[in-house]
Amino acid sequence: LDQGVLLVTNDRRLRVFDTATGDEIDVVDAETGEVTREYSCTGRGTSQARDGRIWFSTAGPDGTVLGSYEIATRTASRTEHTTYYGSLVGYHWTSEDDHDVLYGFAGNYLAGAFRYDLQADESQRYTFALSPAPSPLGNIVASPDGSQVLINAFLNGNGVRRDVATGEITDIARLGQVEDWTWAEQDDESVVYAGIYPNGTLLAYRPDQDEDEANPYRYVELKGEPHPQIRPQDVQVNDGVLWATSEPDYGLRGGAITTVDLASGEVVVTQDVVSDHTICALTFHEDRVFAGSSRNGGTGTSPVDGSAVLVEFDPTERTVVRTLTPLEGAASVNALMIHDGRLVGLADTTVFEVDLDDFELTRTFALPDLSGTAAPGGGDIALHPSGHLAVHCQSTAFLVDPLSFERTSRVLDRCTRLVVSSDRSLWTLWRPDGVSDPQHHVRITLDSEAEPDVRRQVHVGESTTGVANRFVATDRTLADVVADADNAELGRLVAAGRITAQERAELARALRNG
Repeated sequence: LDQGVLLVTNDRRLRVFDTATGDEIDVVDAETGEVTREYSCTGRGTSQARDGRIWFSTAGPDGTVLGSYEIATRTASRTEHTTYYGSLVGYHWTSEDDHDVLYGFAGNYLAGAFRYDLQADESQRYTFALSPAPSPLGNIVASPDGSQVLINAFLNGNGVRRDVATGEITDIARLGQVEDWTWAEQDDESVVYAGIYPNGTLLAYRPDQDEDEANPYRYVELKGEPHPQIRPQDVQVNDGVLWATSEPDYGLRGGAITTVDLASGEVVVTQDVVSDHTICALTFHEDRVFAGSSRNGGTGTSPVDGSAVLVEFDPTERTVVRTLTPLEGAASVNALMIHDGRLVGLADTTVFEVDLDDFELTRTFALPDLSGTAAPGGGDIALHPSGHLAVHCQSTAFLVDPLSFERTSRVLDRCTRLVVSSDRSLWTLWRPDGVSDPQHHVRITLDSEAEPDVRRQVHVGESTTGVANRFVATDRTLADVVADADNAELGRLVAAGRITAQERAELARALRNG
């Protein structure tokens, strides 16, 4: 805002408005003479006016250069002064030897600066002697065999790989800020599929191969029209198709479900799956697709009224088949999974279960000592080999008994993300007390090596007995007792009140009938 004009930078373009009338002002391109409504502006904001001009960084033929907008003539032009470090992100005028001198920060995380002497028409570059600071961490993923984890930095998008056995950490390709990712074996290759902010990029990265023009490989950028999506909240691969749910661009509403056929590369985007809702979670069961929504829109919007919902999505017709509200008033359904033929999810701070045959809610469990809502992407849920649900919500990690939907243990506070590795480890990002962002990655190893049977009902072979399964001891369920054909232990469980005499009789009958 300067000398009666308001300059707005958005999507790397500069636009000008008259502050008296509110009308948008035409911009004349000095190089071409073209009259337009926008001009290239690669950085954040502009300088204050000096000698009737406002200065900013713009795209030149060979890189980023210093540009200006002359208020009187409404003309934008570029200089031959390269900004060296890239786009300018901050400006300040000062006076040196009676000359007007403009300083600007340049580049991300490079401690670079740009100096321009207006009267001498000379420029210089500097590097500030700033002490490095730890980058906040944003995401973590484990390899399919559990031997490696990748860690991504918030905002700057750099990444590293940790060898789990040795602890060695090495750099990987800079993917950008990962909103979500999954690591899969695809066509005998180890591939990381990721969704990247701020352009809604869906990409494939092969960490075991050298970085080049095709690695990482970008399938699509969703930011532009007609489906302006910038935050892929849940990224998964199912049956040869890359799926992504997403949040729209700043100030907009209407999230999307995007699919990429990994064989053909075909991209299909379906927006506004739930009207005005972001889509933030996915899971699959046989040939069915389920998604969770959030009442939130793009950054800068207020949540719409109502409740976040669970929907069944027809992958062929790309329409919603059924809709269910797991928790009245919930802001987000943030995580979904299938356990023993039922859907288990996380709505704000409540774990819920849905019978998929009739698509009805069967049970809910409010995580202890938590309250309020959760933002899109603000939760994780997965089944740990110990038989417990590993749940992350509101910076807290829990283990939840999936059989009782009542018993839980608190694992860690002040954490972000929660990943279950195939080696039984839990991986998360952790912030020390008094620090606002996670700076460390943490491996949590549970004491038990047991893998209890946590199907909802006790089975004898493949036949169900009709008796509800439950944990009867640490890492041991009633189904495990029956699998061992331990009649004596069944008797002790009756005596302890853990099962009824009728249940013991039914189980004994099932064992006899084999």
